[in-house]
Amino acid sequence: MISLFSRKRYKDAGRIVVWDEHKLIYVRVPKSANSSIRKSIPDGIENRVDITQLKKLYPEYLSFSFVRNPWARLVSAYTEKIRVEGTEEEKFVGGVYRGLLALDSSFRVGMPFEEFAEVTCSFSDQETEKHLKSQCYFLVRDGVVVPDFVGRIESMQQDWAHLANMAGFDASIGHWNKSRHAHYTEFYDDRLMNLVAERYREDIEVFGYEFGK
Repeated sequence: MISLFSRKRYKDAGRIVVWDEHKLIYVRVPKSANSSIRKSIPDGIENRVDITQLKKLYPEYLSFSFVRNPWARLVSAYTEKIRVEGTEEEKFVGGVYRGLLALDSSFRVGMPFEEFAEVTCSFSDQETEKHLKSQCYFLVRDGVVVPDFVGRIESMQQDWAHLANMAGFDASIGHWNKSRHAHYTEFYDDRLMNLVAERYREDIEVFGYEFGK
């Protein structure tokens, strides 16, 4: 197994899943159907590499990822990482995801989405917890999108079928860790919409997203 793992918080140390049988590589992006993708094709080998070296290390492999509307992705992070008081699962303390608590003590059960978004937007990609980083942090280097194919969660079935045809595998895409909440647009007013737009501006520009579409 090729591994260029680094414990330093450098953006170039990316998480990937490799399927040698299909010559396929998934560049993982948290909160963008990561669980569904990993579970839909069995027997993938997880690894960490410097993704600037991805094509050099795996020259014959097809690399891919999926992205999501940044405003919707942040709502998903809020509803999944801030749970009910007293939740004491492995990665939660008192209902709050441990990674968020390590980032800032302001994260707490019962905090309104407005406050969650404001705290989130106060941190840069280099500083923040992985679920709150921009998608470009994982996928773009020197202004270039690294994976060969980037699909959208909003057209998941169609894009997954296109990927399967490109890579020559036969696997449907399931849906795990589905969030249950109102449509993401209901969480925003104009001020908050613009705040999040500025924080995740690169995602919006590179992947062509608009609020409400």
